[in-house]
Amino acid sequence: MRRPCGALLLGALLCAHGLASSPECACGRSHFTCAVSALGECTCIPAQWQCDGDNDCGDHSDEDGCKLPTCSPLDFHCDNGKCIRRSWVCDGDNDCEDDSDEQDCPPRECEEDEFPCQNGYCIRSLWHCDGDNDCGDNSDEQCDMRKCSDKEFRCSDGSCIAEHWYCDGDTDCKDGSDEESCPSAVPAPPCNLEEFQCAYGRCILDIYHCDGDDDCGDWSDESDCSSHQPCRSGEFMCDSGLCINAGWRCDGDADCDDQSDERNCTTSVCTAEQFRCRSGRCVRLSWRCDGEDDCADNSDEENCENTGSPQCASDQFLCWNGRCIGQRKLCNGVNDCGDNSDESPQQNCRPRTGEENCSVNNGGCAQKCQMVRGAIQCTCHTGYRLTEDGRTCQDVNECAEEGYCSQGCTNSEGAFQCWCEAGYELRPDRRSCKALGPEPVLLFANRIDIRQVLPHRSEYTLLLNNLENAIALDFHHRRELVFWSDVTLDRILRANLNGSNVEEVVSTGLESPGGLAVDWVHDKLYWTDSGTSRIEVANLDGAHRKVLLWQNLEKPRAIALHPMEGTIYWTDWGNTPRIEASSMDGSGRRIIADTHLFWPNGLTIDYAGRRMYWVDAKHHVIERANLDGSHRKAVISQGLPHPFAITVFEDSLYWTDWHTKSINSANKFTGKNQEIIRNKLHFPMDIHTLHPQRQPAGKNRCGDNNGGCTHLCLPSGQNYTCACPTGFRKISSHACAQSLDKFLLFARRMDIRRISFDTEDLSDDVIPLADVRSAVALDWDSRDDHVYWTDVSTDTISRAKWDGTGQEVVVDTSLESPAGLAIDWATNKLYWTDAGTDRIEVANTDGSMRTVLLWENLDRPRDIVVEPMGGFMYWTDWGEHAKLERSGMDGSDRAVLINSNLGWPNGLTVDKASSQLLWADAHTERIEAADLNGANRHTLVSPVQHPYGLTLLDAYIYWTDWQTRSIHRADKGTGSNVILVRSNLPGLMDIQAVDRSQPLGVNKCGPRNGGCSHLCLPRPSGFSCACPTGIQLKGDGKTCDPAPETYLLFSSRGSIRRISLDTSDHTDVHVPVPELNNVISLDYDSVDGKVYYTDVFLDVIRRADLNGSNMETVIGRGLKTTDGLAVDWVARNLYWTDTGRNTIEASRLDGSCRKVLINNSLDEPRAIAVFPRKGYLFWTDWGHIAKIERANLDGSERKVLINTDLGWPNGLTLDYDTRRIYWVDAHLDRIESADLSGKLRQVLVSHVSHPFALTQQDRWIYWTDWQTKSIQRVDKYSGRNKETVLANVEGLMDIIVVSPQRQTGTNACGVNNGGCTHLCFARTSDFVCACPDEPDGRPCSLVPGLVPPAPRATSMSERSPVLPNTLPTTLRSSTPRTRTSLEEVGGRCSEKDARLGLCAHSNEAVPAAPGEGLHASYIIGGLLSVLLILVVIAALMLYRHKKSKLTDPGMGNLTYSNPSYRTSTQEVKIEATPKPAMYNQLCYKKEGGPDHNYTKEKVKIVEGICLLSGDDAEWDDLKQLRSSRGGLLRDHVCMKTDTVSIQASSGSLDDMETEQLLQEEQSECSSVHTAATPERRGSLPDTGWRHERKLSSESQV
Repeated sequence: MRRPCGALLLGALLCAHGLASSPECACGRSHFTCAVSALGECTCIPAQWQCDGDNDCGDHSDEDGCKLPTCSPLDFHCDNGKCIRRSWVCDGDNDCEDDSDEQDCPPRECEEDEFPCQNGYCIRSLWHCDGDNDCGDNSDEQCDMRKCSDKEFRCSDGSCIAEHWYCDGDTDCKDGSDEESCPSAVPAPPCNLEEFQCAYGRCILDIYHCDGDDDCGDWSDESDCSSHQPCRSGEFMCDSGLCINAGWRCDGDADCDDQSDERNCTTSVCTAEQFRCRSGRCVRLSWRCDGEDDCADNSDEENCENTGSPQCASDQFLCWNGRCIGQRKLCNGVNDCGDNSDESPQQNCRPRTGEENCSVNNGGCAQKCQMVRGAIQCTCHTGYRLTEDGRTCQDVNECAEEGYCSQGCTNSEGAFQCWCEAGYELRPDRRSCKALGPEPVLLFANRIDIRQVLPHRSEYTLLLNNLENAIALDFHHRRELVFWSDVTLDRILRANLNGSNVEEVVSTGLESPGGLAVDWVHDKLYWTDSGTSRIEVANLDGAHRKVLLWQNLEKPRAIALHPMEGTIYWTDWGNTPRIEASSMDGSGRRIIADTHLFWPNGLTIDYAGRRMYWVDAKHHVIERANLDGSHRKAVISQGLPHPFAITVFEDSLYWTDWHTKSINSANKFTGKNQEIIRNKLHFPMDIHTLHPQRQPAGKNRCGDNNGGCTHLCLPSGQNYTCACPTGFRKISSHACAQSLDKFLLFARRMDIRRISFDTEDLSDDVIPLADVRSAVALDWDSRDDHVYWTDVSTDTISRAKWDGTGQEVVVDTSLESPAGLAIDWATNKLYWTDAGTDRIEVANTDGSMRTVLLWENLDRPRDIVVEPMGGFMYWTDWGEHAKLERSGMDGSDRAVLINSNLGWPNGLTVDKASSQLLWADAHTERIEAADLNGANRHTLVSPVQHPYGLTLLDAYIYWTDWQTRSIHRADKGTGSNVILVRSNLPGLMDIQAVDRSQPLGVNKCGPRNGGCSHLCLPRPSGFSCACPTGIQLKGDGKTCDPAPETYLLFSSRGSIRRISLDTSDHTDVHVPVPELNNVISLDYDSVDGKVYYTDVFLDVIRRADLNGSNMETVIGRGLKTTDGLAVDWVARNLYWTDTGRNTIEASRLDGSCRKVLINNSLDEPRAIAVFPRKGYLFWTDWGHIAKIERANLDGSERKVLINTDLGWPNGLTLDYDTRRIYWVDAHLDRIESADLSGKLRQVLVSHVSHPFALTQQDRWIYWTDWQTKSIQRVDKYSGRNKETVLANVEGLMDIIVVSPQRQTGTNACGVNNGGCTHLCFARTSDFVCACPDEPDGRPCSLVPGLVPPAPRATSMSERSPVLPNTLPTTLRSSTPRTRTSLEEVGGRCSEKDARLGLCAHSNEAVPAAPGEGLHASYIIGGLLSVLLILVVIAALMLYRHKKSKLTDPGMGNLTYSNPSYRTSTQEVKIEATPKPAMYNQLCYKKEGGPDHNYTKEKVKIVEGICLLSGDDAEWDDLKQLRSSRGGLLRDHVCMKTDTVSIQASSGSLDDMETEQLLQEEQSECSSVHTAATPERRGSLPDTGWRHERKLSSESQV
């Protein structure tokens, strides 16, 4: 370091010391002021030393611009005063360094493939207009702007960007012209409920909020996180959640983004190894007086002694007093140093005789001689320097000094020659090298996308977008792949370089993958993870993943490879920042640099220059060094706010900066020529130069056969090493074991890992599993090499092979919180506890034959272990009365072992060798042990912070700890020798030790399953047989019934389930029917054993067997909202209500012969039930006048049973034994009953929450409740003994009972369909045949036993007679259809003919006379006699029907009822009811007056929900409803009407009220998305439910 204003001994020299902030210096009148140095130092020299050809200032500033007559006649005098050989003039090389030797030269002839520069140079034609100044005078870049494509936008500076980047709020043009003159910004849409909005508007998944990672990029997702997990030991957590080195706390430098590390600081924080600056900042003590202003106020360089000589320039002489003078002043007879050291005998200075002359023997000079102030002064030619004797010259080795050549340099006597590596070509300046091939592209990660920019053009393109948080990236040029890491998803992905074919490479076991590097020679992928503190390697597809380095790593960040040398380099910015290197197999690890480092972020290698470059974000510097760490030098030390990543290409450095959000460039030798390539970026992260010369060809040490290695072949120096995936041991020099012998399995919420004891590293390896969301319990099946685990987020139990293959869900139904898991490897059984259902269950390992073992007196059971040889199972229960229990593995002989001094008994394990039971208690913070019967209880380890999982292997116990986030080990006998196995593992859950060398044991059930038909379960005394849930064991104790005899069937939107009533556990079992979306109503056919159901999402009615097979669609069209469903098991008919169409329809069970039975005076019909023995059909209607009705099974003789004191009559069921109907009222919150005529009405249960459906069996009434989400039952006689059968079931809908006693009896349609060709409907005293609404191609007869012939096709000219029951469709299917008497068509019909069906004019039902036979003579005679009459009748009916439609437009709105037959006359009555325009939109509230009249109230409509109320508060409650009343199962909107006609018993609305109603309808038909209030008024009315749409994004999941 040159000391400022060093003392000059040649007189009093005036000097002004100026710093960088005050660069002006003033020297005396007789002195020359040198240029201010980079450190702000000033130097003064005598005025006569200026322009003397000697470098006295050290920077040649005293010789700049001087023309000295010192060059010999053989030399050329450059404009800057330099002398060069005259032969070098106009040779194309810039030898003068100011290009003056190449000026005014005759133009040389350029070749055909060359471009002539204006300065006379010739360059390759390919370099013309490539964005690079190859000529040196930029004449090769005077080019027209390139044309932008149709999909690009031209910036004002001529560059092109993607068209959709125009006015996107992001400045993509360098001049910002893409964001000028934009329309007013549209506010960004808010984030979803499952998302968190960053400070700048971006949305991320809410699960990433306060997870410790900077997912937003500005730490806004980590601010105000009170529950944020603490930082590691030795770290300080900023208020924003960022973790920094604890030593940076109160060091005077704001390292936290919110400066919280510098708040509340005292003055005594600096350690003994630190120096306190004047500003209070702490710097390393070793930086004191090192010549660098580390404090930024120069206080670390004050009061420093002169500990060493300053470094002089190469062409200067160092005086004894530390001063630097020019070499030419050596031995010139003048005391230039001031201490005469430049004239001392030690310098071999000859005494002056006064007779010296350059003409005599050249003055004794070896090369050039000149007289200065009467004395001889020897000088040397260019390329030489004067030796210490002052006479002779020696060659200057320019190649030893950097900057002369870009890459290679060859020195020669008095000269040097630059050369380039393969793939490069020397530029016309003969010094710098230009890469051959395509134009270089800067590839950089921008968090939310990956972009490309041309450095010389600043043209900007998008490669990949819609990314979460892309940080690190690299590319494989030969394979045209780009790789990147995402620290939000914790994944490494890859895609083609054109942006296509995105796929995951590594998706498990990553926490913060901040560095990524591709070995393009051996096709390997390396990465660093500062979260796991590891460096790993894998094949390019992620296979054969191996932890390469894990010891003494803290926070590895950047990584760079040198495959040609087989070396890996990385930075670590932990508590001891350093740059390290090793062979690419992990061997030969060494430190490259470990001083003067803070945050060594980016790292890159200059392969041609054989140097490395790195950036330090805290020291704000870019440095370089040789690959071994030598010759370290700062390239740029100013103007770097927060550099992150760096790359090098040719002679330029490119780096990203977080603070300026820009990409910058500078010369790699000098740091000069700094330029902003792109700014105003989103958040620039990693950067690489995409060019083939950045991945030069090298020798593949592994060859074509992977080096003979079975798994990984990794280069090591000039050789290679075969390596094994993490945890697998090598069995030979080239082969790895195919499986693990001893290992630990542990769950970490989002993944499942293993630690192998077969290798020394004890690294945890993630088993590659998909969709692990919250793994809790796990176990290992040594027989099949499967790992089993529970997931409490998806409520599933899954399994997979040890390598992650064969993953499948084993149990996925009726689970709420499966907390414990145990495998009986002897009998292949799976045991688990469920803390939500408070059950212990067992099944085969594939999930089949599942049954409940224990369900009583359980309160949050947790861990479970089994001991198949002894036949015992043990479990912990940490409910209100915590305890440890034991029973046989079949649930028998249950006993409480320990129930005192327990808090949260979690992990549990059995030591078979010492016959001990061990458990971990997170509340008492102890690990305890006892005998297998609970005796001899004692503490093993205490205290432990928060133990969860516990296991045993050999002589040690292992446990997971939530609080320390680590796995520990201790001696199993004494609890001593506690050691830390693995740390920094948040989210630890269960743990299991596996020793595959242990024998499996004996299966008590033997090879024949103990003779059991289903489950064989061990017990201490042998075994017992068991049946699947709900099925009883037969008297032989071995076999099971095929199915439960009596059970409940209920629907819950996406599932149909069964609860057996034969057993007392009331466990629900899913009926495996496929493709269930939104199942509402159910019924069962006991004859065929099929369940029928409606799915309102698909608008279908389907049926299937109870095992889920033979699923088929019965009705697949013409449905809107099928609320009710009923099976006539006798006549084999199917009935349903359609609320959307307000109809009741029927068909055969296979869906054929469909017919509308009732379509008038219906307003939201819902539940429906049939009584085949009586011929009755019952249904509820909860329209504006709620009622319960009854009709015959053909829809005739319709009767209102109950229409008073009803609110929302939902479910309906029949008690066939007591002849009573039961219904639930969700508005009045009660269950009622009445006889079959609506009499003897009584309230059975009051104050039920929100009942929906009900059924009856024996003495019980069962019902589903929306609000309590449960199935409940009550005594049907007394209304008492209320019980909850099943709780916590979402989306409960219909419920029915399947029982042999339920579907009994018969009727006239039960045998041969009553003789009907299509439909047979039983009635109270007879039955009728009916035809479908749409012909099916088969002749239909209304006469039982008659099968009419098929109709013969006739032409229009033919007048053949047609049978009345085989009329063409055009004559029989016009709707609405009117029943017309024979008198109306001019004919006469006898009662007998009517019974024979000879008077029928359409497809209407005709009753069959009981006991009357059919005779062929009557049939033939009747047919012949009325043949012609029927043709006339049919033609007349068609004519009148068309005429009525033309003449009376109002009739188009009439709704006709089904025929109502009078008992005495069988007369057909016509009922025509006009349908109001606001039909199905108006609902009335009944006043409590004695006359039960409807009062006129104001009407409001909210999302199709219409009520009358006089209280505005009720409308506010109503707006809390989510679903619409008008459309039960659909998101309906209100119907827009032009007129409203409302009639009530008390009068009609006046015109003003009608107009107000229409206005309110228009304004209030909008969606309301709030939950229903629990109060009765605000409880969810029967307004339907929205089908559960399939989740479309991860944020919704």
